[in-house]
Amino acid sequence: MRAVAAVEQAEKPAAHPLDGVGVQAGQQAAQADPTTHGRRRTESGSSSRRNRTRRELRPIDMRLLPIVVLVLALSAACSSPRDCTGIGSMPGFGVDVDPALAPRISGGTLAVCWAETCGTHQVDLYPATAAETSTCTGELCSARMRRTGALHGFVTVPDLPEAEVRATLRLTDRSGKAVVDQALDVTPTMTEPNGPGCGGGSPQSQLRVTPTGTIKTN
Repeated sequence: MRAVAAVEQAEKPAAHPLDGVGVQAGQQAAQADPTTHGRRRTESGSSSRRNRTRRELRPIDMRLLPIVVLVLALSAACSSPRDCTGIGSMPGFGVDVDPALAPRISGGTLAVCWAETCGTHQVDLYPATAAETSTCTGELCSARMRRTGALHGFVTVPDLPEAEVRATLRLTDRSGKAVVDQALDVTPTMTEPNGPGCGGGSPQSQLRVTPTGTIKTN
């Protein structure tokens, strides 16, 4: 019996001396390296944040939409400056005398009254001209001017309002005799020499004297 037991012990394979070390090292590595557990915690935290983000997202209040659109429109308007020139205009009246009556006119006056303001202004008239022919070379153009036989002038009236005023035009010949003497109610309108909305304008009106001496306004 002792001989059989010896044989069985001899046939049983001996345990490798590193087997126990490998198992212990694997257990220690699992305990020392928490990568797997950390990854699980990270995935769990990301899922929680996504859930909170979904809960925090709310629909946009549609009542604020017009305000947003208005702000964008104003920003677009401010980013596109208006193309304006720097021309100015004076308040007053233009005076045009028809060629048929012009040879008889030497000068005159214009009285303008509104509210409690009233003033008389000298009317200086000059020969009116018009372009007869024009020629262009590239972007440069020139025009030949000719006299039309009419008379033209402009009377500056400081503080002229954009409202109805009483205008009395009196034109005389060389002897001082009145050829035209007429009063009429006129409402000057604001000019826009630099384009719409660019400023620089003043109230003006135009007085046209017909061949019969009657005054008309534009």
